[in-house]
Amino acid sequence: MAKSSSLQSRRRGLEGRIASERRAVQQAADQWLTATASFDRKVEKLSALKVPAALVGGLITLRLVRKPGKLITLARKGIGLYTLTRGVRKMISQAR
Repeated sequence: MAKSSSLQSRRRGLEGRIASERRAVQQAADQWLTATASFDRKVEKLSALKVPAALVGGLITLRLVRKPGKLITLARKGIGLYTLTRGVRKMISQAR
């Protein structure tokens, strides 16, 4: 009987420990969800725009495939814009 009661008390202790750890995990999960709620809302908004973005991207791709010269021009403009913004950022950081 003594062995049986010690096992039962040990089991109750372990069950209590497991229950407290479960509560701690649940509290941590609640805090995580609260902290990431704004990010989650933004992701939901972006995922709602997935289909329209795919359609627009497809139309742009179709147009660029029909006229490949425009793609080269667009690439040059993109590189130029990137270089320009990089140079402006450097100038601003050096001025500080």
